[in-house]
Amino acid sequence: MIVRKGRPHFTDAEVMRLTCFATNTQHTPIAVLKLRPRQRTRAEDRIRAARATGRRRILRLAKHWPFADVFTEALGSLTALPNPG
Repeated sequence: MIVRKGRPHFTDAEVMRLTCFATNTQHTPIAVLKLRPRQRTRAEDRIRAARATGRRRILRLAKHWPFADVFTEALGSLTALPNPG
Protein backbone atom coordinates (compact mmCIF):
# COMPACT_ATOMS: atom_id res chain seq x y z
CA MET A 1 0.00 0.00 0.00
CA ILE A 2 1.30 3.43 -0.91
CA VAL A 3 0.11 6.46 1.08
CA ARG A 4 0.66 10.10 0.12
CA LYS A 5 0.21 13.07 2.41
CA GLY A 6 -0.55 16.49 0.96
CA ARG A 7 -2.50 19.67 1.36
CA PRO A 8 -6.11 19.77 0.12
CA HIS A 9 -6.43 21.63 -3.16
CA PHE A 10 -9.48 23.85 -2.69
CA THR A 11 -9.55 24.72 0.96
CA ASP A 12 -7.73 26.86 3.49
CA ALA A 13 -7.99 24.20 6.18
CA GLU A 14 -4.88 23.43 8.16
CA VAL A 15 -5.39 19.69 7.77
CA MET A 16 -3.48 17.31 5.57
CA ARG A 17 -5.12 15.02 3.03
CA LEU A 18 -4.10 11.37 2.82
CA THR A 19 -4.51 9.43 -0.41
CA CYS A 20 -3.62 5.79 -0.72
CA PHE A 21 -3.73 2.90 -3.12
CA ALA A 22 -2.86 -0.77 -3.00
CA THR A 23 -0.91 -2.64 -5.65
CA ASN A 24 0.56 -6.07 -6.13
CA THR A 25 3.03 -4.90 -8.80
CA GLN A 26 6.54 -6.09 -8.07
CA HIS A 27 9.95 -4.79 -9.10
CA THR A 28 8.65 -1.37 -10.13
CA PRO A 29 9.99 1.91 -8.73
CA ILE A 30 7.64 3.71 -6.33
CA ALA A 31 7.72 6.84 -8.51
CA VAL A 32 6.21 4.87 -11.41
CA LEU A 33 3.55 3.37 -9.16
CA LYS A 34 2.61 6.82 -7.81
CA LEU A 35 2.24 8.12 -11.35
CA ARG A 36 -0.43 5.60 -12.42
CA PRO A 37 -3.42 6.98 -10.46
CA ARG A 38 -2.50 10.54 -11.43
CA GLN A 39 -2.54 9.64 -15.12
CA ARG A 40 -5.93 8.01 -14.75
CA THR A 41 -7.27 11.06 -12.93
CA ARG A 42 -6.03 13.36 -15.69
CA ALA A 43 -7.69 11.22 -18.35
CA GLU A 44 -10.98 11.22 -16.41
CA ASP A 45 -10.76 15.02 -16.01
CA ARG A 46 -10.29 15.45 -19.77
CA ILE A 47 -13.29 13.23 -20.51
CA ARG A 48 -15.43 15.12 -17.99
CA ALA A 49 -14.40 18.48 -19.47
CA ALA A 50 -15.11 17.30 -23.03
CA ARG A 51 -18.59 16.17 -22.05
CA ALA A 52 -19.29 19.40 -20.14
CA THR A 53 -18.32 21.56 -23.11
CA GLY A 54 -20.45 19.61 -25.57
CA ARG A 55 -17.52 18.24 -27.52
CA ARG A 56 -19.49 15.10 -28.39
CA ARG A 57 -22.36 17.01 -29.99
CA ILE A 58 -22.66 17.25 -33.77
CA LEU A 59 -22.22 20.79 -35.19
CA ARG A 60 -25.06 21.82 -37.52
CA LEU A 61 -24.42 24.43 -40.19
CA ALA A 62 -27.00 25.79 -42.59
CA LYS A 63 -26.21 24.60 -46.12
CA HIS A 64 -26.90 28.05 -47.55
CA TRP A 65 -24.41 29.73 -45.19
CA PRO A 66 -21.62 31.07 -47.44
CA PHE A 67 -18.75 29.81 -45.25
CA ALA A 68 -20.14 26.37 -44.36
CA ASP A 69 -17.69 24.49 -46.59
CA VAL A 70 -14.68 26.51 -45.37
CA PHE A 71 -15.68 25.99 -41.75
CA THR A 72 -16.25 22.25 -42.25
CA GLU A 73 -12.86 21.88 -43.93
CA ALA A 74 -11.15 23.77 -41.07
CA LEU A 75 -12.79 21.52 -38.45
CA GLY A 76 -11.65 18.47 -40.40
CA SER A 77 -8.08 19.78 -40.40
CA LEU A 78 -8.19 20.40 -36.64
CA THR A 79 -9.56 16.94 -35.99
CA ALA A 80 -6.71 15.41 -38.00
CA LEU A 81 -4.06 17.04 -35.79
CA PRO A 82 -2.38 14.81 -33.17
CA ASN A 83 -3.47 15.19 -29.58
CA PRO A 84 -0.93 17.44 -27.75
CA GLY A 85 -1.56 15.82 -24.38
